Amino acid sequence: MNQFWGISVTPDQDNSISLENDLRIKQVALDLKAKGTDRNVIQMQIGDNTFTIGSLRLGDIEQFSVDLVLQKGTEVSFSVHGKSIVHLLGFYENVHNTLENQDKKQVSQIQATKRKQPLQKTKEESKKESNRASSPEPESNGNENENIQVESPQNKRAKTTPKSQTPSNQEKKSHGRRELPNGLIIEDIQLGIGNPVQPGKKVKVLYVGKLMNGKVFDKSLSHPLEFRLGVGNVIKGWDLGIKGMHEGGKRRLIIPPSLGYGSKGAPPLIPPNATLVFDVELVSAQ
Repeated sequence: MNQFWGISVTPDQDNSISLENDLRIKQVALDLKAKGTDRNVIQMQIGDNTFTIGSLRLGDIEQFSVDLVLQKGTEVSFSVHGKSIVHLLGFYENVHNTLENQDKKQVSQIQATKRKQPLQKTKEESKKESNRASSPEPESNGNENENIQVESPQNKRAKTTPKSQTPSNQEKKSHGRRELPNGLIIEDIQLGIGNPVQPGKKVKVLYVGKLMNGKVFDKSLSHPLEFRLGVGNVIKGWDLGIKGMHEGGKRRLIIPPSLGYGSKGAPPLIPPNATLVFDVELVSAQ
């Protein structure tokens, strides 16, 4: 099977990768936040040879298609000479369930860790159990399922820590609604099932986007939007807000301008410095 591949190449920085499978590059595009009209030249270096893939300019050529095939094991470095980030998109060929096997291995390790129990008690634990056995049992309050727990001094200190000492960058949580230090507000409406989605997964999402006044500027309720999470294919508020969702889950994301379209907005639909409200549903994650 084929596996999606993408890389965001930052100007004047080395972006080197080693290919684990045959790679076919199909698309080259300017970043959504590209500025200026300077030419951006994208190059790749293999060994001592440097090749120019093409050039992009905002308002002129902002994306183009290619068909470049790089073999497994190739050490390749991509670079941009200009002022804008450039995205390369394509797919790995002949990937035989590599990701599935990795997921299964991780699940097996987690399950093995959960099943693992200490083979013998330490002398200190045995002494504590002996002391508890020789001490009179406290009077029961009628609850047969009541468990008596011995707290460590560390746990006691944690419980008695004043609220004023709570770290300032901690998330503010209230009834399924939490606010991150960067201003992003996440409200879980429906939790969904399965494992939480993590960056790097290919996701399909249904959504409605609104301004704070309730005006809808974009939506997709019948055909899910498909993208790779956490690689900059969407606005930062989406990459952060969809992370951790479960398939079938629904969230409301209230995204500040710094994680959306910033001081310039996206005219004519999104004004400058706009706070955005997205109701999203995670259809699938692979």
